Formats: sequence, structure tokens, C-alpha cells
Amino acid sequence: MNGISYDKDYIDWEILLGNMKQMQIDIFGITEPNLDFNNKIVQEKVRGKTKFFDKYMKLSLSSSFQTIGQTPYKRGGTITGVNGNWSGRIIPAPQ
Repeated sequence: MNGISYDKDYIDWEILLGNMKQMQIDIFGITEPNLDFNNKIVQEKVRGKTKFFDKYMKLSLSSSFQTIGQTPYKRGGTITGVNGNWSGRIIPAPQ
């Protein structure tokens, strides 16, 4: 998908969520969204757009700790998520 564009207010993510909802996808994994998920602002934006589509959807966001300037862009990363009936089955990892 060539990443999620932060400069266009994450519209790629909204389109992808709409397509997944239309296809009734419950569990998904996305590689290389090319966003810095160590940046809390980026996390909040992605989670905010997600809650608009499904307020119960759960996401796990990851990216490397390497920094590339002050931009939200970072190569690689993953997004794993569940929605619908599966989102209520998520339990926290033991501490």
C-alpha cells in the first residue's frame, strides 16, 4: 500500500478501514505503514481515525526506535488489529 500518508491527514488509513469494513474483515495485519508509532501524536491520530469506524476496534502499533529527524515518517512498522466480536476477546498480557 506504499505507507499511510500523514501529510494528507491519514486519508489512506480511512480508505483502508472503509474497505475492511465493507469486506467484513475481523482480524488484520498491515506491514510497512511507514509511520513513527513511537510518536504519541501519530498514535493518537491513527487511533482517533480508527475509533470513528469502530469504537471497539483494538490496535497494536509498532515501529523501530530509530529516529529520522522530526517527521512522522519512518520506514517499516506494523499494525495488527481486531474488530467486531473479536475485539471483546482481547485480554491484557500478564505483567
